This record gives sequence, C-alpha cells and structure tokens, in this order.
Amino acid sequence: MKNIVLSLTAGLALAVAGSAAADIKTCAAVPENRAIAESYNTAWQAALSSADPARIAALYGESAVLMPPSDETFVGQRPIAEYLAHATVPGDTAAYRVDLVSCEMHGGALHVAGVWGLTGSEGPWASGNLMRVLEATPDGRWIAAYEIWN
Repeated sequence: MKNIVLSLTAGLALAVAGSAAADIKTCAAVPENRAIAESYNTAWQAALSSADPARIAALYGESAVLMPPSDETFVGQRPIAEYLAHATVPGDTAAYRVDLVSCEMHGGALHVAGVWGLTGSEGPWASGNLMRVLEATPDGRWIAAYEIWN
C-alpha cells in the first residue's frame, strides 16, 4: 500500500510539474513582456557601466533583494547600488548580454528568467543564470524587487 501511495504521489507531482512547464510563456510569445524585460536590461547595463550608485539605485525598489553569486545578500536600494557600483569597472559591461528565456506577467509583476553572458577581448569569460522579478511603479517605470544570478 505504501508503494502505491508513493507511486501515485510521484505521478501527481510529475503531472503538475509537466502542466506548469507547459504554461510557461516564452518571451517571444508575449512581445509586451519581452519589451519590458529588454528595456530593463538595457537600462541596467547602462547604469552599471556608469558605476553611478544613484543611477543603479533607480532600477531597484526600496526594499529590493539582490542575491549575487558567492557574496552576501543585499537588501535595499542603497546597499544594492553600492555593491553593483563597485562590482565592475566603468564601461566593463559593454559586452554584457541577457538571452531571455521566460517573461511571465503575474498581476503587476513580471517574472524574468534568462541566461547572461559577458564577453571580453579574448572571448566569453563569464556566464550564468538570471532570475528577476520586476514591478511596475505608479509612474510607469519597471524596477527590480528581487534578483538572483549565478
């Protein structure tokens, strides 16, 4: 009996996971979502290249959470901006790119998944995964509420 229950539970979990995966909207399938994600990525890249903490902070919510790889977690605009302003050399992000995988709107939040890469003069030298939750502000801008990358 225990094996039957375990088999049924595992089967149900796989069915739910399969149905959830089928509902994922690729960025290509929803052009409006893709445009928001691409616009944010362009603004993020420009802000990071400037190394200007105020410009970087404007892209994050007041209580935003950033979880970069092998570093501490940063909470709030100011800590995130200070970290990112000192994490790169100005102009260093010119070859930064995000290939968007999924852009799903949930209420007023856009959930973005992608693969990022950074290319140097000798070719690709860093890449990883990116998850970001963007929220619309009352003035129509999009800011990050949560961000994690590795």
